[in-house]
Amino acid sequence: MSEDGFYDSANNQAFINATANSSGIAQGSIGPCPAGYQWYVERYSTFSNTSATPALEIFVMNSPTLPANFTASVGDRQGRQDYTASGKNAQSDNYSPVIVQEGQWLVAGWTGCTSGDICQLSVQYHVNLKTLRIEIPQLIAQTVEQSYPDAPHREPEHAASNHTSKKNRALLPFVTDPNAN
Repeated sequence: MSEDGFYDSANNQAFINATANSSGIAQGSIGPCPAGYQWYVERYSTFSNTSATPALEIFVMNSPTLPANFTASVGDRQGRQDYTASGKNAQSDNYSPVIVQEGQWLVAGWTGCTSGDICQLSVQYHVNLKTLRIEIPQLIAQTVEQSYPDAPHREPEHAASNHTSKKNRALLPFVTDPNAN
């Protein structure tokens, strides 16, 4: 996996609070990652008030739930990105970040808990903007129009000169600089 896009911001206020069910499984999620963005999960820390020793598995999924038939010993593990056998009080290594793409969820699942136990995950990630917010041709057109509002423009051969608005002229090539000699 690779980190894509441009750094946009950081978030160290993402939390999951989950309560273990009668099977000793607790689950929660953060997401989905918004369209046009990517999360680069740098670090997480987990805590549980259980007297047991739960395991924690971290998944990147297309939904906010754990894989089908998830239990401590069976079930689908597709999408699993990280694991710790000490989900009671542990932290991730920050040398192996987890990448969450747009539309995906970061899902945590604890197993080996006692029913009613509280499990928590604190996540620190930075947000990457995968695409520029303004299109380059629009930016060029705005700049040309602002710099040379009355400049004559060469019409493309396929366009009829009486159908080209002032706004569209800024998108046309070969702008003449009225200040040139």
